[in-house]
Amino acid sequence: LSDPSQENLTNAVITLANIAENIKSHPYLIEIGVIEKLRVLINSGPRPRYHAIRTLVYLGKLQLSGNNLFHNLQYESESMIKATDTRGHTYVRGITLEMSVDLITSNPRSLWGGINLRETSSGHHLSREKTVEFFLTTYRSFVHPLIFMRLLLHRLDMWDINPNPFDWSHDINDDHHI
Repeated sequence: LSDPSQENLTNAVITLANIAENIKSHPYLIEIGVIEKLRVLINSGPRPRYHAIRTLVYLGKLQLSGNNLFHNLQYESESMIKATDTRGHTYVRGITLEMSVDLITSNPRSLWGGINLRETSSGHHLSREKTVEFFLTTYRSFVHPLIFMRLLLHRLDMWDINPNPFDWSHDINDDHHI
């Protein structure tokens, strides 16, 4: 994380973020001092900053001096794959985890590209509630519930809940078999 090349730095931070998506890696990342090194990168360029914040949120560090992961999502907009159905409605077919949390809390209907279930003035759509219900039923297949809750808390700027019910750092550090 000390390479002067911006490209190498960005790739290293992206790799750390991808590793941190696995909750079992957290004790090891914390043990080697990744948190302190990533906090320094919050003041770097937009892409390393985004992935540093992303990694810190995964690791349960939600209070990041006013830096919010969801304020930097425009740097990852190339990661969204959209499609259009036969009626001309655009929906999301592929998306990053952070973008899915952003959409589920702001515009959940854009996540649904499946069977049309409800008639609306703009066509057949799943209701907002059914889309959220569908997402909440399936999210465990692609993200650990703890990371999902940390992302939600961070998205809603609710990191100051005390005590934080989603800070399991003591449990994770004590038990490497989560």
